[in-house]
Amino acid sequence: TMENITADQNTLTGLREYNSQLEQQYAQMEEYKQEAQRLQKLLDLKDNYQIEGTGARVIGRSSEAWSQTVIINEGISTGQTVIGTSGVVGQVVSASGSTATVRLLTDPQSGAAAMVQSSRAEGILRGSLIGLLYLEDLDADAEVNVGDVIVTSGLGGSYARGLIIGTVVKVDAQQGDTSRRIVVSPNDSIDTLEDVLVVSSVGASDDDDSDSTRSGSSTSASGSNNSSGSNTGSSSSSSSSSSSSNDSGNGNSSNEGGR
Repeated sequence: TMENITADQNTLTGLREYNSQLEQQYAQMEEYKQEAQRLQKLLDLKDNYQIEGTGARVIGRSSEAWSQTVIINEGISTGQTVIGTSGVVGQVVSASGSTATVRLLTDPQSGAAAMVQSSRAEGILRGSLIGLLYLEDLDADAEVNVGDVIVTSGLGGSYARGLIIGTVVKVDAQQGDTSRRIVVSPNDSIDTLEDVLVVSSVGASDDDDSDSTRSGSSTSASGSNNSSGSNTGSSSSSSSSSSSSNDSGNGNSSNEGGR
């Protein structure tokens, strides 16, 4: 009947609406899940390197092909290192209000002091329009092999020291060639960059270590002085006891002689 057909159509419409709601909820839950995974990776990196910093989100990208920059929703100081979920991605070059511009390592104008983690060979890491990084200005005799890990060297103070950047994927020339150029694949994907950490400091400061050492030395010295004082006191007590004992002995001898 027409009533049954109408009821069936209403039921079908309701089911479609319910299915659409479920799909939206699933998509939202998937977004939350992926965000949680990204943030957890940042926290792991933060803990591994003992990083102090500020979390931020990418809210814009440069529309110019020759400019590799992103906008983040934190207005922090210029010059600070920025890391993604897997390593260094760039540096803050300008800040205004509640936002900041980050120049990515892949930007052709970028230059970061870096080194080969295994051999400690140092050079300058430069970006390119094709998304690869090039480690240049190394000593001709420096040992570099495919698979070597590249980290920031901290020279010049432009980037925090010891943070992972990427891995060597190609060596253009042989060791001893002054024109040698090392191709590095960045550890973090720039194209999918969403959440970052702006680095304030890495590891324990030298001043804190020095203060701890001085404090420890002072405590040890104080302990030694206290120990010396105790020994002196003990020696004095022993001497007094010995003296009293001798006097007592002499007195007894005299009394016996008198008897």
